[in-house]
Amino acid sequence: MKRAMILPFLLLYAASTLAQEKGWKFSVSADPELTWLSASEDVKSEGVLFGFDFTVQAENYFKERYAYYVGISFMNFGGKIKNITSENLQFKSGGELLPGFTAKNRLQYLTFPVGLKFRTPDYGMMAYYFQAGLLPGVRIGGNISLPDGTNHGISKDSNVMTCGTQLGLGCMYSTGDNTYVQGGVSFKYFFVDAMSANNIRALPIGIGLHLSFLF
Repeated sequence: MKRAMILPFLLLYAASTLAQEKGWKFSVSADPELTWLSASEDVKSEGVLFGFDFTVQAENYFKERYAYYVGISFMNFGGKIKNITSENLQFKSGGELLPGFTAKNRLQYLTFPVGLKFRTPDYGMMAYYFQAGLLPGVRIGGNISLPDGTNHGISKDSNVMTCGTQLGLGCMYSTGDNTYVQGGVSFKYFFVDAMSANNIRALPIGIGLHLSFLF
């Protein structure tokens, strides 16, 4: 997982080189988020966890105010799930969740966002943007925290591949020389089940604040 966290930094130089080409812009963002699991089957969602998203992104403006973007992102998602059955839920990685008790699930993903972005004309020093896209990715880590205080790896109980959607809306403040500070809100919804167990269905969802530097 440590190597995966370093990967966005390794791409920083390559992306900044692209940003200097005509039509390309480059951004680095760090988004604090509230995340939860939309659960069903033998469990239900029981609360949110704090997460974050660090993203390196390159945008190509094929028209004056329209761009497509690609990037790489390290995401820390999670949520609480409660056993709503009358039987113990067994985890392949070890441990069990007793009826009526709650476990904390944390998941780390390396995703590759791709999508479209629209920005308004500048209004003085300000402009506004909207973006929408997909979040294909892979799980690179995670754990399950049980009520008895034990933690178990999640690799045997979760799916490796994932995919979701993301929406973003916010404003852009010009700092001069065609550079901007961006701020807004983001929403992410993964439609691939995070858990691999047949009796547990959990879809990660997150909403957060977006802050980035675009040049």
